[in-house]
Amino acid sequence: MTPTVDFNFYSTVYQGLADESTFNRALISASAQLVEITGEEIPQKHAKSWQLALCSLIEWETDGSKGVQSEHVGATSVTYSQEHATRCAIDNVRPYLAHTGLLYQGV
Repeated sequence: MTPTVDFNFYSTVYQGLADESTFNRALISASAQLVEITGEEIPQKHAKSWQLALCSLIEWETDGSKGVQSEHVGATSVTYSQEHATRCAIDNVRPYLAHTGLLYQGV
């Protein structure tokens, strides 16, 4: 069974920075990404780790700057920081799920 995260968990346990409406918009996408990485069957003993990983993805998705290092308006030019350009969803959830076996998708 896939654990759930509500705004109360996100704001009190994870201590996320997004407001509730931003959290709600990001929740669906972040949840879909995490289920794609881990699958839907999450053992109860790893539920809190999975919830924290989901909160990490929500935080990453709602980061207002998205790693923008510089931005020009005329002729539109945006430069992203190296860290954000090379970071992906798995990089965000690895600290929470590395010890669970949920990142292993092999046969």
